Amino acid sequence: MTSDKQIEANRANARKSTGPQTETGKAIARVNAVKHGGLATTQVLPEIERQDDWDGHLAGTLASLAPIGHLETVLAERIALLLWRLHRVARYEREMIALGQERVVGDLALYRKREISVDKTGPDHPTDLRAALQKAQHTLKVLAQMYRRPDDEPVSGEEAELVLSEIADETNEVNPETFSMPDVVPDEVPWSQFDGWAAGRVRRGVEAMAAADGDGETVHTLFLAALQSNQGYVNALKAEYERVQTRLSQMRRERLLASEPQTERVTRYETHLSRQLPQALNELHRLQAARANATVVPPVVVDVSVTDDL
Repeated sequence: MTSDKQIEANRANARKSTGPQTETGKAIARVNAVKHGGLATTQVLPEIERQDDWDGHLAGTLASLAPIGHLETVLAERIALLLWRLHRVARYEREMIALGQERVVGDLALYRKREISVDKTGPDHPTDLRAALQKAQHTLKVLAQMYRRPDDEPVSGEEAELVLSEIADETNEVNPETFSMPDVVPDEVPWSQFDGWAAGRVRRGVEAMAAADGDGETVHTLFLAALQSNQGYVNALKAEYERVQTRLSQMRRERLLASEPQTERVTRYETHLSRQLPQALNELHRLQAARANATVVPPVVVDVSVTDDL
């Protein structure tokens, strides 16, 4: 059984509870007992919009409009929903533009794949083209450095294999997959895995290739041919990459707006909502004015008749 002392303590605690202090909190509390099925679950799109954002938007709208009673609250909530949907339209337009921008690289790659051009160089995808250009520039740099490096300077197996493979491409008889030069590197060890490379040993490998080719080539002429060939390839890739970047820039500018069907859809939907919003606002203001015993301006009604007397 509850004692008189406990009852008095409960009453004292209840008097300390003053409820929400902010306008937003008061707006939410004002409609705690109001349940409208039309706004219960459909205003927030799952996985796209957040319930907390809607709750804050609704509370802020109710705080601004200050509805009293069921009918005013229904109209105020409708206004909140119309504003929410207008915001959704604006977001849809932004998302369509963003998606169009995201697809620029892939769309250009598909176009390049279908493009028939004798001047096209390198991979179709812009990202792969950039990687190919960087690889070609690296190869050219390694070739140029290898020609000038001191004989005893250590060289990695990857660098040695890269240089020797490029040099082999300039010969008619040397196949880097089967070429044997046991005085330079053991046949049973892949070039990239041999750990005894130095710049002088690589040039001895080039000399062995020149001798095997039998066309009077020398280390100097083979290096020069490889450098010229790779420089030409780098220049072609660079020109192609610049052309692709120019086209990407053009495509991004062309997609600053959504497509025409998307824009028409946005316009129709936005116009529909924009017509409903002032109607709901006017109805709410008229109800509030009537409640305050203020002068209520009746809505303007215009009847239009169209006849054809001709």
